[in-house]
Order: sequence, then C-alpha cells, then structure tokens
Amino acid sequence: MKPFPLSPQHPGLATTRELHDAGWSDRMIEHFAAHRGVRLFPRVYCEHRGTLTDQQLLVAAHLWAGPGTALTGAMALRAHGVPLPGPPDFIRFLTRAAGRRRSFRGVTLARTRTAWVAEPIEGVPTVGVARALADLGLYAEYPRSSLQALTISALQRGLTAPDAVERELISSNHQRILAIGDAVRAFRAGAWSVPEKRLADLVASSETLPAMLANPRLATLDGRFVGRPDAYFDDAGVAVQVHSRQFHEGFAADGRDLWAATVEKDNRLREFGVVVVGVTPTTLVEGPGAFVAQLEHIVRMNAGRPPLPLVVTPCAVDPVWHSPHQTVESVR
Repeated sequence: MKPFPLSPQHPGLATTRELHDAGWSDRMIEHFAAHRGVRLFPRVYCEHRGTLTDQQLLVAAHLWAGPGTALTGAMALRAHGVPLPGPPDFIRFLTRAAGRRRSFRGVTLARTRTAWVAEPIEGVPTVGVARALADLGLYAEYPRSSLQALTISALQRGLTAPDAVERELISSNHQRILAIGDAVRAFRAGAWSVPEKRLADLVASSETLPAMLANPRLATLDGRFVGRPDAYFDDAGVAVQVHSRQFHEGFAADGRDLWAATVEKDNRLREFGVVVVGVTPTTLVEGPGAFVAQLEHIVRMNAGRPPLPLVVTPCAVDPVWHSPHQTVESVR
C-alpha cells in the first residue's frame, strides 16, 4: 500500500484526486476505505478510524464542498466566536458553480449569485459575520427570536457593524431576513439583548411613559463611573435592569459571583438616588401589561423631582468593527 498523502492544509485527510495524484488506483482506495481508513464524504478520506475533532470534520466537509466554496450561516458565526443557541441542522457552504444544490450527512452546498468575502479560519474559508447573519435568515436556520439574539450578540461583540449587516440584507432582499433587520434597528437604539429590545418595544407602546435611554453611561459630576442601566428615564431618575438567570447566576471566569455583582451594581445606582426597577425576561414576555403599568406608576411618582448629581451620556451603538482573522477576497 502506498503511503497516505500528507497535506499541511488538511493533515490526515485526502481527496480522491489527491490519492490518484499520489499513485493510488481506485481499487487501492476502495481497499483502504474498507480496511484501514474511512470515507467521510464522497471523495474525501481519513487515514485512520479514530475519533476526529469537530474542526477536522468541518475541514473534511469543506473538501467535499470543493474549491471556491465558503462556510456560511450558523457554523460561520461559531467560527467567528458567536455562541449558538443550539446545533444547526446543516453545515452550509456557498458556491457560485453551476449545478444543483447537494447535501450529504448534514452538510449542504447552496448556490448563490452574490459575491462574498471569505477569511481562512482554521483551514476553512469562512464568510464574514454580516454575510453569515444574512444567510442565517435566508435559509431559516433558526427561529425568529434566535436570529435576533444572534444578530445583537454579534453586534455587541464588535464582530461586525450595523451598516455591514444592513448592506448584506439589502443584497439578500428576502422576507426571511426581516427579523435580522429588526435586531439591527434595536441595536442602533441601544438594545444589547433580545430582552432589552422587548423592553424598548413595551416602553414605546405605552401612552404615558417618556422616551427612555438604552444603556446610557451614568457618571458623577467629576467623571467617576456609576453604572450603565439597561434603560433609564432621565427626568425621573428611574432605571430598569433586566435580570436574566442565564447571565446573572453562577461564576465568571475570574471567580466573581455573578449574582452578587448584579446586586452590587444595582446598589451603586441607588447610592446616587436612582430608583432601580428590576424585571426578568420571563415577565417581559408573560406579564408585560402588569409590568408596564407598574413602571408607568413609578416613573410618574418620581417625575419632577430635583435632578440627580449625575452626568448621563447616551450609549454609542456603532462599535468599531474588528476581526481576529486576516481578510481575503473570494473569487466566486
């Protein structure tokens, strides 16, 4: 048996063409797949039958997709560092090559006419975050609420910018991407999460609540940081904090108690006279009417009181885009 071809781009993996170039016949390849190695995808082989990492399987999937393709959708977002709410149904690659769409073992190849920019991430050409979000909506990989959460998460992390996402949405021009457009608009208004977007929508629906500031910076008159509440009514000195168990329970990487830190942040606001109203994401969905009525009452009772000794700075919602990977143009 001839030695398995070695490739620094995909060690331990080889395509049929690479095996042929190394002098393997079709019969040798079939014997190899039956006794020593394994055929992972049509025309893609692994030199052993041991366990492969998720990244190795992703590289193998790209070899199956072929040259001139790029990873997109949920798996592209994960490659860029956006946490996913759950595993997607498909690993999706884009191509501009003629031919019918094809799928194999949870990997699908989708033909597109629009150009993309790809970054090589751990051996796999991967579209940018903005394009991945647009394709996420176009191919309906997650429900609407998850699309919004992923969009806001990517924007808040500075992995893309609102303008970049909106340009991709214009190119896609499909009803399925409306949820992503809504999330971009909410982020521009200051929302940093889906519950915060829900809060902003509820405040806007009230006939008596004044306009709120989303995630403003509160500081003392001499510039010392006080806090950044999820929502703030400046004239009344009332802040709303959305307390989610997902983010406020347990311990941070540095050992800090997240719930204790949340309580301390709220107390810091109260120290300077801010009235803090806490609410959970569940209440915003299941009991919005009672919450809005309570918030209206609290804001009304505090309206017109003397101004607090605080400097309020609205949130800057267009973070500078950054990427940890080198960008290269893809020829499609």
